[in-house]
Amino acid sequence: MKKSSSLALLAGFQIMAAVALAGLCAWNVKLTRDLGRQAGAFNTFQSNRAALDLLVGTSMEYAQKNPAVDTVLAKIGVKKTTVPINKPAR
Repeated sequence: MKKSSSLALLAGFQIMAAVALAGLCAWNVKLTRDLGRQAGAFNTFQSNRAALDLLVGTSMEYAQKNPAVDTVLAKIGVKKTTVPINKPAR
């Protein structure tokens, strides 16, 4: 029996498709791992932001009882004040 050239051509295409599929699978695994790392970083960012919001809220409540804290809150940009803040001389 004589082997057909179309059979060899189809086998070559099948090998190329298998190699391409393996490459796409590896790429998918890499992207999934990257997404997991980014999700972890985002969760850390969210928890830090929640802690900072709580700290600012507590500071604002404390500023109602102790007005001396207003200048500090104004310097960091949390609270607007009508009292001018002393700026260093140039």
